[in-house]
Amino acid sequence: MNIEEILGKLRFVLGLVVPVCYIGMGIYVISEKIFIVKIEPDMLAYSLGGVLIIYGIFRLYRVVKQ
Repeated sequence: MNIEEILGKLRFVLGLVVPVCYIGMGIYVISEKIFIVKIEPDMLAYSLGGVLIIYGIFRLYRVVKQ
């Protein structure tokens, strides 16, 4: 197994783990309304959580597309 095969597998695994973390973080922000500090207007928490979820889905799509 050469270094290119190892890096390819690592890139694929990280490509799956990172988007799932973004989606999970988005769900957490929406449900708990906390992102490093408490988010006061609820609409701001929903917006930030939605952006994180959409970005996670986009990154997951790019990994699956490859």
